[in-house]
Amino acid sequence: KLFSGYDIQRWKPDPALMFHAAKAMNVNVENCILVDDSVAGAQSGIDAGMEVFYFCADPHNKPIVHPKVTTFTHLSQLPELWKARGWDITA
Repeated sequence: KLFSGYDIQRWKPDPALMFHAAKAMNVNVENCILVDDSVAGAQSGIDAGMEVFYFCADPHNKPIVHPKVTTFTHLSQLPELWKARGWDITA
């Protein structure tokens, strides 16, 4: 499911959309992950308490250093990053 700030008229880095998405899926926000390619999006995930996977493919963007953030540069890296955490979410 795709969620947009337009759904609730709130925009990144406000974490309201993250809480809205979790509630809509009937999942605790702490059990959600966010994959995003913007600093503002990553910040919204951090503020919501989510594990964040920051897609930093542009060499001009700096990685985000935060305990809840994993920076990666190729989408193909995600399955291995998730597997390393013991998550089987690619099936």
